[in-house]
Amino acid sequence: MSLGGKNMASYPNQIKIIVEKSPANKMRGYSITDRVDEEVASKVLNAGAFKLWRYCARNADGYNFWLSPKAVEEEMKRDQYRKARDELIAVGYLVPIKEDSNIYIFKERLNNNFLE
Repeated sequence: MSLGGKNMASYPNQIKIIVEKSPANKMRGYSITDRVDEEVASKVLNAGAFKLWRYCARNADGYNFWLSPKAVEEEMKRDQYRKARDELIAVGYLVPIKEDSNIYIFKERLNNNFLE
């Protein structure tokens, strides 16, 4: 898993996201995101957190990017971003790679055994 280029700068309001996608198969077809995972996320998250989940989930497996309120300012306001980010962390969709890290793994699926 690559964490991106060596010269990528981090800023105070950013957290780094590394996408981890669910494998596609006959039961788990992809459009942009896995339909089952998307349905589960829509049920367990509030609207703002689901919007941020979709923002992360539409990227390819292994892709990484810096996420901040500025990056999603067209989709949501700063307060909604912060609440959504915190909810994704609390629920388990964003998992820090180690304690006190600003690098998170985005998990498209809450439970890796769900419908495998």
